[in-house]
Amino acid sequence: MMGPTNTNNKPTHFFSIAGKRVLIFLLIIILIAVGAFVFHRKQQQKNSYKVPEQNTTQFADKDLAAHDYQSYQVRLTGYSNDYIAMSKYGDAERVLNEIMTNVPKDKIISQTYRSYWYLYQKTGDVQNRKKYAQLTADKLKQEGQSKAAEAFEADAQGK
Repeated sequence: MMGPTNTNNKPTHFFSIAGKRVLIFLLIIILIAVGAFVFHRKQQQKNSYKVPEQNTTQFADKDLAAHDYQSYQVRLTGYSNDYIAMSKYGDAERVLNEIMTNVPKDKIISQTYRSYWYLYQKTGDVQNRKKYAQLTADKLKQEGQSKAAEAFEADAQGK
């Protein structure tokens, strides 16, 4: 026996033409909803990447109070580089200027100068980029990293 039949004695299908249209319509709606959900989640993830500066400056402040200038600079240059990656150049410069204000000049490490160099490279400020390339190279040499200093010296000289 063949399943239900219509008045023409032809078998009816589980999905009639109208049923297929409704099914296709529902599938399209589901695809649009899934696409919107995925797009929304990606936007949320993109917007949720925030620099943890406010939450962890207490650690940097403790480093500074203990005169652990290297740890202080490593933390803050990390924040600065995060700001640069998010194209928040004003915030990056503010953080770097905080280092220069709070750390004695002879205790500045190459990483701080390198972060300034990175900032000015991203902003297209050639004069300051070359200045900080030279400062980075000089500090790297003092730190015994003359091989790494060569690339910054070449950049400072425009090679």
